[in-house]
Amino acid sequence: MKSLFPGCTTTDKAHLIAATGFGSGYSPFAPGTAGSAAAIVLYLLFHPLLDASRWPLGLLFLLAATAYAIY
Repeated sequence: MKSLFPGCTTTDKAHLIAATGFGSGYSPFAPGTAGSAAAIVLYLLFHPLLDASRWPLGLLFLLAATAYAIY
């Protein structure tokens, strides 16, 4: 089986997986729809944790995850 990430280090692989929505962007059929489905699943998982008092913490986590995926 061919690797999706030939020649990448472990850190590069982690960045690619984070930046593509855990690989949902690499779906051969409707990658945008797969990405949206992954986002809905993440929302449903984290929705109970993000009441109004935790929004700043959630936004800080999202900012950190975005920076990690970019750099």
